[in-house]
Amino acid sequence: MTQAEKEVENGKEKEKDRDKEKEKEQQRGVKRPIAPAAIAEPLQEQIQSNFVIVIHPGSRTVRIGRATDTVPITIPHVIARRHKQSGQPRYEDTWLLREGLNKPESNEQRQNGLKMVDQAIWSKKMSNGMRRTPVSAEQARAYNCQIRPAVLDSSSRVKWTNTSHHPAYLVGDEAVYVNPSDCYNVHWPVVRGQLNVHSGSGGSLTAVLADLETIWSHVIQKHLDIPLKDLKYYRCILLVPDIYNRQHIKEMVSMLLLNMGFSAIIVHQESVCATFGSGLSSACVVDVGDQKTSVCCVEDGVSHRNSRLCLAYGGSDVTRTFFWHLQRAGFPYRDCQLTSRLDCQLLQHLKENVCHLNQVKTAIISQFESKALGLDKAILHSIDCCASDETKRKMYSSILVVGGGLMFHGAQEFLLHRIINKMPPSFRRLVDNVEVITRPKDMDPRLISWKGGAVLACLDTTQEMWIHQREWQRFGVRMLRERAAFVWNYQKGIKKLSITVAADEEGLQHCDVCSQKTDTAFTFLILLHPWVEVLDLQDDLFFPSAFCHQEDLEGLCHH
Repeated sequence: MTQAEKEVENGKEKEKDRDKEKEKEQQRGVKRPIAPAAIAEPLQEQIQSNFVIVIHPGSRTVRIGRATDTVPITIPHVIARRHKQSGQPRYEDTWLLREGLNKPESNEQRQNGLKMVDQAIWSKKMSNGMRRTPVSAEQARAYNCQIRPAVLDSSSRVKWTNTSHHPAYLVGDEAVYVNPSDCYNVHWPVVRGQLNVHSGSGGSLTAVLADLETIWSHVIQKHLDIPLKDLKYYRCILLVPDIYNRQHIKEMVSMLLLNMGFSAIIVHQESVCATFGSGLSSACVVDVGDQKTSVCCVEDGVSHRNSRLCLAYGGSDVTRTFFWHLQRAGFPYRDCQLTSRLDCQLLQHLKENVCHLNQVKTAIISQFESKALGLDKAILHSIDCCASDETKRKMYSSILVVGGGLMFHGAQEFLLHRIINKMPPSFRRLVDNVEVITRPKDMDPRLISWKGGAVLACLDTTQEMWIHQREWQRFGVRMLRERAAFVWNYQKGIKKLSITVAADEEGLQHCDVCSQKTDTAFTFLILLHPWVEVLDLQDDLFFPSAFCHQEDLEGLCHH
């Protein structure tokens, strides 16, 4: 190449460099639009189920375990915190007691209600056509008063939790058996399916969340042998009620991701997880817990929002009614008190072992429970809220009962009988077989929802539901709206109705539906009783403290 040709080539290269510089200068002067932050698509990655922890919090117990575990760790959902200063007043959340039950007027109404219930029972024939042998409460009391209780030796007494090393807190059974004379406050962070926020000691939302974090961290560290510093390698599935408080769910997700340090989380509803755990595609899920009962129709993994009901009574309310009957019959243990944790444990044990729903048996114990009178009405109402007749037919064919509040002998047959007799006549021809399922696959009904959460961790469809820690830090509650498998904002238009057992100064209570007053304890006992069919009140009140649509309740109350 000659010298002239080299100079020409160099000139062309210089021109190209000048053109590039001009383009860069033009680009610097142009303002680019600022795009809003977008939520990244969920990563499609293989998840190991043994690194997923399923948490199912309840009012009385909490169940926590790996998704690969056969059964979860189950402990009482309670914590005892040591007083920070000596002489500090002691505080303890009640278990079986609820407000409005200790007024003189309520006690009189309760006694009158029990007498009317007795008359209704003894006047009705059993399913085999025979009449019951009347046994009055006075006869039972006279006999029991003659019986002298056996005094056990000192070695058989309950052993209190050893607090000589002054632990800052006690969790689970250790908290249940802490001596009342020790300087500890006892808190149950969940009451009737919601966070136990109140005006007393340790009742702020921050304090309740701290109690939850301490209890759950204790179970994970002590029972699952997972160091808390390793939670960044684990994911969490949190089961929440079908009707929930959005603020509480938001705070619990923040606590699990930011405070405890889980890498990702899925929030799902208990009823849907119950269908996963039982292997059913569609069912009317009836969750009878210790302090609340929820009913919801689930179809193909979706909870029908119009069918959701939450009744603020459960197994503990049956236990309290059982205690009233024991008192009336002269229970030999006359020092039994509902304010004592140990006595509550005793009553719970007796209820689970001697109460039944077998109409053939004539023992007086048969009238102690259950809340099935209100429960069958709630089930029929929930199914009736489904949109199509085909969906209703599916729900009648598969009524799934979970939770530990209805584990009585004969409960399945009794509930089936009530539903068949009260279902609309038009559906009796359409439904081939009404089925009440209480133990699917011979599983413990108390573990079915947790098992469904474990199944959820193994499904491929859950890949897009995970909310990662960094995403939550950046977008917050928006992630629940984007990733949750249920409608996050569904609570608009739903009202809480305060049809509870709390009495006013006159011994009566107000109904938010019809603005009338009604007898407190009498109404509540009628709701709990299984065989009352002669009282007009039974068809009017079966939604004590219910969450449901206002228009669905108009006309139901005729006090």
